[in-house]
Amino acid sequence: MANKILIENTNRGASNCRTSGIATPLNDIPLEKPIPLDKVAEFLSVSKKTVRRLIAEGKLKAFKIRGSWVVVESDIQSFINCQRAQYGGLNHV
Repeated sequence: MANKILIENTNRGASNCRTSGIATPLNDIPLEKPIPLDKVAEFLSVSKKTVRRLIAEGKLKAFKIRGSWVVVESDIQSFINCQRAQYGGLNHV
């Protein structure tokens, strides 16, 4: 019998990280390397404090591994896409 895990729900404020309780085989989940907040901040050219604020506001998805907040690349890309859509892809500051 294959090992199964439950897919986590990353919605802020959720007391239970389980979605529907449907187990998915680990091999069927595309795993991404978790990126620590300091590297996320460096990539986005903002401070670590700003990254924490974006997470607290629900603008950037993150989760904890061993007590440290991390973000996966696809969530960084989703954040960037959302910012582009919100500000119309402006090329000036």
